[in-house]
Amino acid sequence: VTPESAPVTLAWELEVGADILRMLGYEPPPAPGTESKGEFGFAHITGGGTVANLEALWAARNVRYFPLAVRDVCLRHNIPLTLKPSNAPETAVAISALSPQACLGIRPNQAIYLYSRFIDAIHRHWDLARSEAIRAAHELLSESEFNLAQRGVRAAFGVRPPALLVSGARHYSLIKAADLLGIGRENLILVDLDSMFR
Repeated sequence: VTPESAPVTLAWELEVGADILRMLGYEPPPAPGTESKGEFGFAHITGGGTVANLEALWAARNVRYFPLAVRDVCLRHNIPLTLKPSNAPETAVAISALSPQACLGIRPNQAIYLYSRFIDAIHRHWDLARSEAIRAAHELLSESEFNLAQRGVRAAFGVRPPALLVSGARHYSLIKAADLLGIGRENLILVDLDSMFR
């Protein structure tokens, strides 16, 4: 929702989202027009469990597979971009030197901030203004076979198919979400529960 179409409810949603983040121990996003002092979380309100599950799985899928697209672009255009893989936190390594499987092992927090780091790498590599680096990043990622929004899931899921671990008490929407996100019902892995729902 944008402030133009729902100025009151958007303000309420941002306020409640910030409260939820604080309650869970996260820093809320900075107020509009102010600069971030570091990492922050994001929360918003949905109409129910189905939408919440779908959005959460969509975000998780995109975060997990995004490094493949960045690696692909960096390899094709010789763009230097280093990160610290989760299996070697003390050693920085070029993303282009990682295997596709290793890219899927990047910590979620690193994957979330990878887009900003990718823009910075493009900015330095071609000496572009920040706005031009953002445009170039978008165009380069759109060309990658691993861009889920542009190319679908085939190439990314070919590296490693996703798996959703769900309990017997799962919400029925998880099956729908697996269909909608291209994950597939066969990739829902049922985890047994005991009589105490553990």
